[in-house]
Amino acid sequence: MKLWGSILIVLGLFWGVIAFDMPTSVKIDGKTIGSGEHSSYIEPHEVFNLSLASNRNLNLTIAAVITVIGAILFGFGSLQPSESSNPNARKCPFCAEAIQPEALICKHCKSDLSIIPKNPENLSEVELNKLIEKLKLK
Repeated sequence: MKLWGSILIVLGLFWGVIAFDMPTSVKIDGKTIGSGEHSSYIEPHEVFNLSLASNRNLNLTIAAVITVIGAILFGFGSLQPSESSNPNARKCPFCAEAIQPEALICKHCKSDLSIIPKNPENLSEVELNKLIEKLKLK
């Protein structure tokens, strides 16, 4: 979720920059109105266009909504606990999910962990065989 939030934030900001650059006025060429001695010349100028301004406003609103949604997704993505959030966590030997080192029963698969030693690497071959027999009986 954090990745999607980051992507939407960047997209929204990029869209907002593009929307700010949109024109809101049109250029009118100079022209002569009338004929003869009563004619008048209108200088070239720019006129504010409500349609272009409305289009710019819509694009700025869309950019803002996308950026806010991205920020919300980014925020909720930061709240998700990760397996590496607890450096003391160990893996359950039955389901391989992260569990607390003091756990006696796995919260994921409900397996009894009290018969599993904390450091199975240090077991002798005889102790290991006894452990295997206990597990077979369960």
